[in-house]
Amino acid sequence: MEKTLLNEFEKYEEIRNDEFEIIDCENLSPTIATLLICNDGLRLDNLKTIRKIEPEKVTTFENELLHGLEIPKNNKNVINFIVHELRNNIYEHSQFKRGLVMGKSYPDFKDISFIDNGINIANSLKNANYAIKNDCDAILKAINGLSTKNELGFVERGTGLNNTINIVVNGCYGSVLIGSGKGLVFLTKDNIYMKTIDETPVNGTLISLRMHLSEKVDIYKYLNPLKL
Repeated sequence: MEKTLLNEFEKYEEIRNDEFEIIDCENLSPTIATLLICNDGLRLDNLKTIRKIEPEKVTTFENELLHGLEIPKNNKNVINFIVHELRNNIYEHSQFKRGLVMGKSYPDFKDISFIDNGINIANSLKNANYAIKNDCDAILKAINGLSTKNELGFVERGTGLNNTINIVVNGCYGSVLIGSGKGLVFLTKDNIYMKTIDETPVNGTLISLRMHLSEKVDIYKYLNPLKL
């Protein structure tokens, strides 16, 4: 039975509590590997599928990521859109010093994880004077379009994350896992699961995606607000 992205996060928690007893790094999922490297400072140098996101906005990782995932030609625009949106989110909101992206192909799906060590979603919104109940509430508000982006004196509605989730869960029959601070939110087409992660908080923000890309996905069908 296929492990979900939520199962992968729970596996990370087990590994972390076992003092990083890792035997085969190449078998780690993107969710686990990016967390261990960026969140916990573990060196996993033999992972060829991981790429750095540099604060200076170097974008060479994108082509390398896409090439390694072997995305079908008719769905390359899906991955291009998602990578562009999530990369921009990191640059515009996180104030990060270290970021990573990792993709991995499985027989029936593709997994991609983005992580940064920035200020996390709740702190980003608090810095903009938004009222936040907790870290899960902050994640949901960000998904629903609450944004800290301000240009020419106007606060913009943030649609990139919302569109990305809509494409993944409805267009690609996939799922999304977002961990930020002490909040964890797992989304599928039919369900939203949330929990507080006091013992294993994410120092910045993790966004993991699982996508089924065997059939062509028309991203323009999903560029509409997805209200959670």
